[in-house]
Amino acid sequence: MTPNYETDLEQAILGLVEVDGWPASDVRKYVDEILELTRHVDEEPLEEASEKDYKKAEKAMRKTAKKKFPKDEERQDKYVYGGKRKMGWKPEREK
Repeated sequence: MTPNYETDLEQAILGLVEVDGWPASDVRKYVDEILELTRHVDEEPLEEASEKDYKKAEKAMRKTAKKKFPKDEERQDKYVYGGKRKMGWKPEREK
């Protein structure tokens, strides 16, 4: 499902104008700038991360995992595995 930024931002505008009392013209100006930025985000495909990028990210995630879960090595592995999968990494063989 493709996100509909314009509809979501229209609802945000109504909330800002009604609840926070922002002038509608100011909000509209900021929203138009944001919409312009989001159009470019959707157009450019993401480049595939290299094996070196995954290794670097894994090292950083392992360090973070050790701080978050100091005594649970299995949970650390799950944290790293999930983070790599979110980056687009796929294991060489599925379980």
